[in-house]
Amino acid sequence: MRKLWLCVFLLQSVALSACDDDAPGGVAQDARVITRADIAPIPIYLDQGPLADAQVSDAAEGLDALMTADGGATDAAEPIDVATSIDTSPSPDQGPPAPDAAPIEPCPAPRDGRLGVRIIDLDGDPLLPNDRIRVEMEIMTDAPSAAPAWLGLQNLGVIIDPLSGALDGAPVLLPEDSPSYISVPLEAGIQPGLLSYEGHVHDAAQLAVVIGVLNLQDGRCPNPRAASGAFFQLLGRTGKTPVCVDLNDFSSIQIAPHVERKNTSSYDEANGRREDLIADDFIFCPESPKIVHSTEFCIGETAGTRVSLAGSYKGDDGWEVDDFMLLEILRANQLINAASTSQHHTGGSTFWCGDVGALMCESGCIATLYNTDSGDPIDVLTPVSESLSSPPRWQRDGEVRVDGLFPGDGQLFQLRATALDVGVEGTIQPALYLLIEPA
Repeated sequence: MRKLWLCVFLLQSVALSACDDDAPGGVAQDARVITRADIAPIPIYLDQGPLADAQVSDAAEGLDALMTADGGATDAAEPIDVATSIDTSPSPDQGPPAPDAAPIEPCPAPRDGRLGVRIIDLDGDPLLPNDRIRVEMEIMTDAPSAAPAWLGLQNLGVIIDPLSGALDGAPVLLPEDSPSYISVPLEAGIQPGLLSYEGHVHDAAQLAVVIGVLNLQDGRCPNPRAASGAFFQLLGRTGKTPVCVDLNDFSSIQIAPHVERKNTSSYDEANGRREDLIADDFIFCPESPKIVHSTEFCIGETAGTRVSLAGSYKGDDGWEVDDFMLLEILRANQLINAASTSQHHTGGSTFWCGDVGALMCESGCIATLYNTDSGDPIDVLTPVSESLSSPPRWQRDGEVRVDGLFPGDGQLFQLRATALDVGVEGTIQPALYLLIEPA
């Protein structure tokens, strides 16, 4: 198998014409080597738009923010003004180029192609500090193109193993010091394929974040609606991140991992419960649900998008959350919208609840979350099947829409997605994604 050594150049950096003499592994002089450049800043987005490079901090500050006690994100009760973001848009006009600078080429026409990203916890859920993870980034296209393309990788809270990379089975050497943004050339253009690499979660991270962009020029010109990402909470931590994404640029975002059906007491001890909620109309006694997984990030423009829940980035099967997936929209001291998935049971349960002195769900029930203070029910997202043979929580990909919860005014907001369990066992099968499509 031919070995491909890739040192990496970063966003808005320039590839050098010569190879490092110190290329690892005694690489031959004619081997394909791309030299390493300095870490470029991560653009910062305000409500007014992106700032110029001179005004933004180094990428390391974005990582520092990710590791603060609140994950670097503005608290849900505060206005959301600033969020660091991967730059998935063409480079903004920064005035005329210097006299000796080459003019910026216009972006090529869009091509058929998109990415699908997933994170796999190699040590098994729940995700813990220093856990080994595997990142898979699939390139999908129905019309392959041989024109040049690049994969842009953004990693926050993840320390990459530089020797673990592989592109369609050919080894790829990633940067040893794991910069936040990595650009990997696709020499064959946009073809069906898979980039994978391993690493471990930083011991101070609140959230592991991986974002992939399919660029038509190096570091710029993202293919429309081709980006994909994954946001994973570390057990016992807030799950917040300052990263802000424009859903118009993405095809999918993984918001929850695969969780095997198991006892959820460890999540209860580490993550706690949502004491502001009560799960009722259920086969168990009314109780506040346990937090199994929670992730919170910033979303920008959503016009023209259809957003639904799916079990994979391909959106070709189904998914299950035992017991609830709660989606909340927050902005400026306010929870402005919320809804959850639900489940139905056909009844016949003989579970006796001493707290209410009755058998639960004798003749059928639809599990519902209620606000503890007001007693109001949380809206239900899930279409409740009437089929007695279907699993009570299983949903088809794309069937449960969530874009109706979004404000729709083009302003930034926080999306908090929380998997909740009642009783003894819980599961997320096979995982959970936002599936993003043109409206």
